[in-house]
Amino acid sequence: MRTLNYGHVALVSAVALLVGLVGQAPCQELETGSRTWTDSTGKHTVVATFEKIEDGKVYLKKKDGESVDLPLARLSEADRLLAEKLQKQQSADKTPQADDNPFDKTPADTAPPKRQEVIDDVGKGIAYISTRNQFGREVGLGSGFVIDGSGLVATNYHVIAEAASASVKFRDGTEREVAGYRALDKKSDLAILQLEDPPADLRVLTLKKAEGLMAGDRVIAIGHPSGFKFTASSGMISAIRKTAEMRKEIQEFLKSDPDVQWLQIDAPISAGCSGGPVLNSYGDVIGIVAWVANGQNVGFAIHNQHLLELKSKLLDELHSLPVPGSSQGPSISESVVLEQLSKYREERDECFRKAASLADRKKALEILASENPNPPHLAKFRKLAEENPDTKVEFQALVTIVRLEQQHAEIIKLAGGEPDVSQENLKWALSRLLEKYGAAESMGGLALELCRLPATEVHEFVRGLIEKSPDNQVKGLSCVALAMALSAHPITRGRCEEEIIKTLERAAAEFGDIQIGDQPLCDLAGPMLKMRKDLAIGRTAPNITGKDSKGEEFQLSDYQGKVVLLDFWVDWCPYCRQMYPHERSLLEKYADKPFAIVGVNCEKLSRQQSVESSKAVTWRSWADGLQGPIAKEWQIAGYPTLYLIDHRGKIRMKGNIKGKILSAAVEALVAEAEVGLPENLVEPCSAWAYLDDGTEPEATWRDPDFDDSAWKSGRATLGYGDDDETTLLEFGPNPKSKHITAYFRRTFQADDPSKVKDLVLGLICDDGAAVYLNGQEVARENLEKDAKHADTAIQNAKDDGHTRHYFNVDPKFLQKGANVLAVEVHQINKSSSDLRFDLTLGSGVKVDGAK
Repeated sequence: MRTLNYGHVALVSAVALLVGLVGQAPCQELETGSRTWTDSTGKHTVVATFEKIEDGKVYLKKKDGESVDLPLARLSEADRLLAEKLQKQQSADKTPQADDNPFDKTPADTAPPKRQEVIDDVGKGIAYISTRNQFGREVGLGSGFVIDGSGLVATNYHVIAEAASASVKFRDGTEREVAGYRALDKKSDLAILQLEDPPADLRVLTLKKAEGLMAGDRVIAIGHPSGFKFTASSGMISAIRKTAEMRKEIQEFLKSDPDVQWLQIDAPISAGCSGGPVLNSYGDVIGIVAWVANGQNVGFAIHNQHLLELKSKLLDELHSLPVPGSSQGPSISESVVLEQLSKYREERDECFRKAASLADRKKALEILASENPNPPHLAKFRKLAEENPDTKVEFQALVTIVRLEQQHAEIIKLAGGEPDVSQENLKWALSRLLEKYGAAESMGGLALELCRLPATEVHEFVRGLIEKSPDNQVKGLSCVALAMALSAHPITRGRCEEEIIKTLERAAAEFGDIQIGDQPLCDLAGPMLKMRKDLAIGRTAPNITGKDSKGEEFQLSDYQGKVVLLDFWVDWCPYCRQMYPHERSLLEKYADKPFAIVGVNCEKLSRQQSVESSKAVTWRSWADGLQGPIAKEWQIAGYPTLYLIDHRGKIRMKGNIKGKILSAAVEALVAEAEVGLPENLVEPCSAWAYLDDGTEPEATWRDPDFDDSAWKSGRATLGYGDDDETTLLEFGPNPKSKHITAYFRRTFQADDPSKVKDLVLGLICDDGAAVYLNGQEVARENLEKDAKHADTAIQNAKDDGHTRHYFNVDPKFLQKGANVLAVEVHQINKSSSDLRFDLTLGSGVKVDGAK
């Protein structure tokens, strides 16, 4: 018999190794009665069976028959209590009776049951959780388990964070709706749900106070990986860690408190297991599956102590889904509304099936247009609302009308038509929702739902929520929703730039600390605001400082005075590789001109170096790496992304610019750079008031004191047809009979006109234009002298609207203070494919060859 003598410190490690108390992590299933015993330091373990307690020592027997004895006081508290109970059991000669249920006993009462017995028994209390969005459509799944006979089910917070409603299903087929939640702990990623009408025979799982857990302990995980319901896996605890001990990027991912404890396990788990229990060999819950390292067999479960703490803090009142901070809109729960909605879905799906079965696309689209079930069902939901005033039925019927209008617009667009979203039902429903239910907490989620619907009524509804709702979350979400709605459509994106920026600024300043999902609202509004204020066309490009593939530092500002094509690229992208020859040809063509290409490479350094060595890429690039700071700062979402920056550092174009459009734009900007005009009075991409509805303005529209406050406004380039306009103009309902003329006005300041000796106007127009300064004509391009509102331009423009035409302007037309430019742009004919306009005005430089 070997004795572990804790009195001889120098011999502890050596003796411990001899008796098997160091590093013993069992890799096979333990035999009946055998378990892992732990000392009070938590550093030493041994796999053995209990024999007896005698003279203050505990005697254990290892599998090979070797005996181990050590002072009882040196065992961990949990194991000491277990040993004392086993001793009492021996003394009383107690044996389990035939009707004893080993699953209701603690480890002190019985040896561990077989693993299959644990899985079969405990599996009765495992829940398959199905989450639904506000439309009643299943959008997610997760796991959970019963922790109280009253119908309490534990799961992860993230499983239900964005659920408008949810239901659970047990292994025997029993299904129940989730009535709401009784406790939430976002930092520990835990939630306790309450079931509606819980079954009387629920299998309640035991929550164990697992203070003695250690690396090497065997575990069982049960969940629904990738939808494979009620799947069990086994493994062991690999480590126990706190959030603060994780790598920085994992801490940022978890967003949990530093002291939250995690069980690292090697039992195979994947999506769908979230919220499922991690069990010890006796079937006791010791953890809750939470997340897994991508592509690795490294899973993490929340230590059970956090669930025990949360269970002790149950809310007195039941709170319905969605949870606070969710971006989900109102859920549909009233049976009469659900019944009608179910009928609508059946007819809609049948319409889709019928259309999909046709080989002739034209006939399929005709089916979608003619048999669309939305119109008759909209009338039925309106009747429901009218017959049930001031009830949940009315509220949910109104919400459904709005949602069906959105789906109706999408179906019409799919069928090739232009959606008429400004229908009476939509107007009526939104008006009543704002008037009667604007204070509802779920209105912010509804605002986000509607942000893709291009209807002015939606914009007014969301503006009303911002001003009238008493709930800050609704206000904050509505601010973001309004900015998204106005930005989503090219027409409102250009017209409402100032409102978009002010709305996002308000969202970040007033409501930035409101949690939406797993992030504060400022983290959502901030990037949108930066895109509009710093990265938009017409803005000065932010400077970039970084190192190239050789480790040498350089800056974007080094290229001031040159036109810069800034290319965010990766060599694995075929579209990036397709652009290499064109970009090399541009560098060759403009080798002696004020032009440069600068790249930001967003992949491994070694690949960038290889591509540059092969001369496929011949321009200098920052080595930003995967998810690097430059790409993050510029909010790059895809490759290639290009920014075309003029010689003053202004962003003039952006996106996936390529082909003839890129060539024409580079040529025009290089020409501007060679002119060197300061353009200090009206800069390119400035904002203009405009009239694009086909009507002729009053005869005084050119005069400085004309009131253009009713006109729309947007930033240049203005037009349509080239897919790169900053502000999209309307041309009328018939693309074969477009409006001939559009009108533009801009006010600018001149502090001291007497000091202006040279004045040059730069005009981009497609097809013809006339320009007036303070009511006096100063430029005319491709347009007859006496052209009227309905008269067309003289001939097709040969430059595709990218070349800037320069005109020398007499400075005498300037006035001190406010000055007004007025421009009319005419098309060559009613079926012209595009219209384009921008204008600059600068002083102090003469342009050779200007008109």
